[in-house]
Amino acid sequence: MPPKGPEFEWPNGIEGLRVQGQVGNARHKYIGDNADAVQVMHRDSRTFEMTGQFSGITGSQNVHELLDVITADSTVGYWLLYLPPGGSSSLVFMEQQVNIEGYDFNHAQDDRMDSWDYTITFIRVGIGKKAKKITNIVGSPQNPAGSKKPPKGKDSRTFTIHAGGRTLRAAAQLVYGNPERWNEIYKKNLKALNALKIPTHILPTKNLPLGMKLHY
Repeated sequence: MPPKGPEFEWPNGIEGLRVQGQVGNARHKYIGDNADAVQVMHRDSRTFEMTGQFSGITGSQNVHELLDVITADSTVGYWLLYLPPGGSSSLVFMEQQVNIEGYDFNHAQDDRMDSWDYTITFIRVGIGKKAKKITNIVGSPQNPAGSKKPPKGKDSRTFTIHAGGRTLRAAAQLVYGNPERWNEIYKKNLKALNALKIPTHILPTKNLPLGMKLHY
């Protein structure tokens, strides 16, 4: 977010995060000496690449809201990016001063849902202080109906795959209020899901057959 400007929080927290850096060196050799003489010009040029997916019925809305933030004017020449220093579950965030290097939002051709994949690259220009968790944020929850508490009962509860919840992550958001609990649904439906022969690494975000019933 630009300082004192609009804010955005990723609905699923940090999914994919790549931190890359480069040290600037000047290298030369003296005549008669095979060893490199290295002069360090700068210690670090760091970038953050965030990847993930806005899935569910609010996918496109999240894309528009994030675009409004990263394309907004910044009066101080940088944006503020808050990253958890101790893991994605940390409530204390480290303030990073960044510029946006590039972004990419992609809606797969064969995806008949509202899911959007994203890649955003930030260049770090400075670092701030530890900050409290952000409030007054935008960013639509994925599948808002998931905010409802799941009905009480035994493990015989079932969820039917429908247009508003085609993936395991979407189903977990709807029934548990947390997409990260998709693995619990998977474990309770091993036989049925394995019969679909979907590669494990894409199973959480793969569209499942409409009408399929899953235990949770």
